[in-house]
Amino acid sequence: GKTDPAQEGYVATMHGHLRDEEDALSQSSGSDHDQDNAQWAQREERLLNAELKQRQYLEAACAPRRRQPGTPGLMVEAETSKPKSVSRLDPVGAALFGAVLRTMPSSLRQKLRARDGATTLVLAVGLVLVCLGFALHLRQEVAYWEELESLVRQERQTRLQAQSQVLDVHRAATAQVRKYETQMAAMESSALNPPNDLPTAAPCPACPKSDCPPPDAHPLASLTDTTQSLDGQLEDWKPDFKVYVYDLPAQFNSELKSSQKRCINDQYGTEIMFHENLLTHSVRTLAPEEAEFFFVPIYGECFLFRENQQAGKEALKNTNRWFRSALSVVTQEHAWWNRTQGRDHVFVFAGARGAHIFQDWKKHIKKSIFLTPEGDRSLSEQFNTWKDIVIPGLENEKSLTTGKNRGAPGSARDVFAFFRGTIHNKGGASYSRGIRIKMQAALEDKPDVVFKEQEPSCNKQCYRDTMRRSLFCLCPRGWSPWTLRAYQAMMSGCIPVVLADEIEFPYESVLDWRALTVKIAEVDAEKTYAILKAIPEDAVKRKQEAIARVWRMVTWQTPTAPGDAFHAVLRELGRKRRNFKASTNTMWT
Repeated sequence: GKTDPAQEGYVATMHGHLRDEEDALSQSSGSDHDQDNAQWAQREERLLNAELKQRQYLEAACAPRRRQPGTPGLMVEAETSKPKSVSRLDPVGAALFGAVLRTMPSSLRQKLRARDGATTLVLAVGLVLVCLGFALHLRQEVAYWEELESLVRQERQTRLQAQSQVLDVHRAATAQVRKYETQMAAMESSALNPPNDLPTAAPCPACPKSDCPPPDAHPLASLTDTTQSLDGQLEDWKPDFKVYVYDLPAQFNSELKSSQKRCINDQYGTEIMFHENLLTHSVRTLAPEEAEFFFVPIYGECFLFRENQQAGKEALKNTNRWFRSALSVVTQEHAWWNRTQGRDHVFVFAGARGAHIFQDWKKHIKKSIFLTPEGDRSLSEQFNTWKDIVIPGLENEKSLTTGKNRGAPGSARDVFAFFRGTIHNKGGASYSRGIRIKMQAALEDKPDVVFKEQEPSCNKQCYRDTMRRSLFCLCPRGWSPWTLRAYQAMMSGCIPVVLADEIEFPYESVLDWRALTVKIAEVDAEKTYAILKAIPEDAVKRKQEAIARVWRMVTWQTPTAPGDAFHAVLRELGRKRRNFKASTNTMWT
């Protein structure tokens, strides 16, 4: 409603008082920023009292004529009532409000002062609640990460305890074996040196063969029988089964070979070598009805190598989708997969990760046959000795595959033990389980041992020359048990010394690798030099002779020839053949 001049003068006077209070507070706020909370509360109280007086007068002046809610244009008399009083801030609230107000910019403080005390208090409380909420959120985040870290510590502790238990079992087994060997040595010694008081026995009959082993022959003398029995068999063996090779789109094989030259000569190139050898070999059939096995030519390692370069972190996901695309061709365009659910289908997984480069392998091809260089069964289910086959890695160097690097028979080997490769990996002690680092420290003062990192001063030819001059070639595990170095050593006439507890060797059904290699427990890595020095010379000679008989079985020769790795793998594949093919889809009466 309208107000008289006296009312307007009073309002102007009240506004003047209010501005004076604001100016006084504004001028003092900068200099008294660090004053205690009580002073701030007193200033705010003066401001609230001035605002209260103004609001009381205005409400009293306008009370006689208010608009009826919901009735446009109709003016009615309103109830006259005293304005509601605003409770004063209690000391705690005043202190809290002052603390919040001091953290605000001056412009925001002035805006807050333009409102009544209740509104200001609500805003202040709201700000405090926001601060408390943020603090609570931070505390929850801290609690979450503390709990996560605790779980990780528990998991790590559990894993370390499991590893410790495995090592304890291994040490106990090793101690038991050594105890047994000591007892056997004592028995042999007592048999060879009987007490003087025993009656003299009749001499043993002379050995009918001129090459009888001496009485002190090494205990492993008979282990070469397996390699001796293979003489002539490897060259004369003929496959008595057939393999059908799927003709997949070029994007799954040949295109990768032409665009990724590394895939041809890399140690993982067996996926290409085995495929191309099958295409020209008599074991192949073009009639799937007569095939015992079905080969699926997918160059998975080659594709993954390209994706690692182009897609980075998305490489494995892309490889997984790519594998599924290739399998859809096999399962949807051909009838042979569903007959046995893939149990007679063969895949090559040429890398240490095996089938894990195909993330969905357990869902799609778990029953199929895998050809892989990694037979470590401790890496989950990627290898199954009942159905899968360990194959040698690919070495394409002609001087190795042809035997030229073996040197002349009886040639001097002036290096007792040799290793050149990665020792200090970015993975730290996790790489090689720390074995290579320990061996370097243990062998660095041995003048007849070469144990060094790869370096520019020794190229590939230097590496091969040193291997040819070495008696023992050290083959400690890397990230996984298998290493191409063991096969390179055999091609060079060097005895492989394997330090990989979980390793599975190729052709274990026909080759006794104890006659071909030395295998030392990982926990005894630092004792390698003493263990090798204790091997008798005649035992070393027998190992060299055994290697000379079978080294071609670990070489992928070009062109393929009887007795090489391709034919040896085919021979192992023939052992997987079954008389009839059954699956969950086959029934009979």
